[in-house]
Amino acid sequence: MEFIYEKNLFPELEYIFRHALTQEVAYNSLLIRHRKEIHGKIGRAMEKLYSERLEAFYEMLAYHYARSGDLTKAYEYLKKSGDKACKNDAPNEAMRFYGEAMEVLSQLPATRENKKEKMELVLSSSIPIRRLGLKKDNLPALQEAEVLAEELGEEQKRVYIRSLIGIFHMATGDEQLGRKYLEECMDHPDMAENAELAVPIGFNIISSFSLTGEFTKTCQIAPTIIGLIERSGTQNRFFGTPYNVYPFMLAVWGIATGMVAGDFDRGEKLLEKALSHALHTDHQGTLGFVEWHYGMLYDMKGDGQRAAEHLRIATRYMAESQTVVHQGPVWSWLGLAHLYMGEPEPAVEFTRKGLQMHTGLGVPFFHSMCHCLLSLVHLELGHMEKARVHAELALESPSKDNERQFQGFSRILLGMALAKTDQGQTEAEQQILQGIKQLEALGLRPWYCVGYLGLGEVYALMGQKEDALEYLKKAEKMFQEMGMDYWLTKTRKVFAETGLESQLA
Repeated sequence: MEFIYEKNLFPELEYIFRHALTQEVAYNSLLIRHRKEIHGKIGRAMEKLYSERLEAFYEMLAYHYARSGDLTKAYEYLKKSGDKACKNDAPNEAMRFYGEAMEVLSQLPATRENKKEKMELVLSSSIPIRRLGLKKDNLPALQEAEVLAEELGEEQKRVYIRSLIGIFHMATGDEQLGRKYLEECMDHPDMAENAELAVPIGFNIISSFSLTGEFTKTCQIAPTIIGLIERSGTQNRFFGTPYNVYPFMLAVWGIATGMVAGDFDRGEKLLEKALSHALHTDHQGTLGFVEWHYGMLYDMKGDGQRAAEHLRIATRYMAESQTVVHQGPVWSWLGLAHLYMGEPEPAVEFTRKGLQMHTGLGVPFFHSMCHCLLSLVHLELGHMEKARVHAELALESPSKDNERQFQGFSRILLGMALAKTDQGQTEAEQQILQGIKQLEALGLRPWYCVGYLGLGEVYALMGQKEDALEYLKKAEKMFQEMGMDYWLTKTRKVFAETGLESQLA
């Protein structure tokens, strides 16, 4: 009847329907029982024919077995398809397969083996979820997995799941509860030398410090985890996390070293090592994360040219790996790099783009970061009202209780903006002092030094020359020590504009 025709003769005979509608009518005309039999035969034939390269056909096998009624096989290949998508940096696709696998698994008997599979499936799903953005909707599955781990006597899995629950609580706004979970995990007796337990839990703990700006703690814990990885020879392992943990740890330690000690040279060496290993493993998500942190390190120093080089690469890796949760922040940091390069238009465009991208995700973290960076760009370009608005939005954002580093820095930016508007210097002084206090408590030397600069400028505007000179000299000395040339130049410009230059001697 010419509904089908020969598509290929070689390497094997292949037929194709002339129209998709014809195929649909033919398929729907089959009895359901007959359809299931055919799907099952196709699945078994594919397993036999392509046994040596079966991974290439996981998705097709999942499709056929899901329609054959063979739930065990359907689950097997849906799970394998999800794992494959996860490995290939396709988190959206992975979530679809994992979701279908969970639906099939729920139809199978609640045997011990299937309960274990459910627990493992929740853990597998947590990997793409973290790339797409943590939300409160994800918590019930983790809580059920914890119950299953306890029931099955899987103590190591139970502790790791609790650390995941902790980071989810922190990311969704309940820092106190999240910290409680993570501290319990840190106190586990096997944390000292058991890499299988300590490394993934350490990953979650370090991630929580990135949220709260506790970089001094990162500098304490990251070297311990890195040493454990090196001693166990597991530098290429992911340990059930979204990234290759070894370069991840080196990257966060590098950025923390720059933020805490202002030792940008040492931070650069750690990030160089992280990038070298990430390039060797060739995982786009990991590469994007490392390049982002490399760019952030230079941005914090005020080196826009080198920051932009890494951040442009990071935007590409983040997009290609579908790591949407970090795409907005990366664009915001790239905007800041263009500011330091003296390019105002892309500076505003990219920081605004980053904020819009991140706001669209609907996740409750990194909002303070994006508003803070946009405020800094506007401040440096002389847009004082816009700088004030975004600094205030950073202080009011859903993530305000977590991102204390950006809360402190936003207060400094708010004070610097207020000082140059008609709202007076008194409130500006109070905001900057409060910001400095927050950042000094966190030990973030480069940023509280910017606060000293802002405070010195405010005191100069208020006519308090002695106080202005004290803070400006302090800022100049620290910027010089840390090699923060952009901010050093700004400080000397303030000396000149306020007439305090003559009193330097």
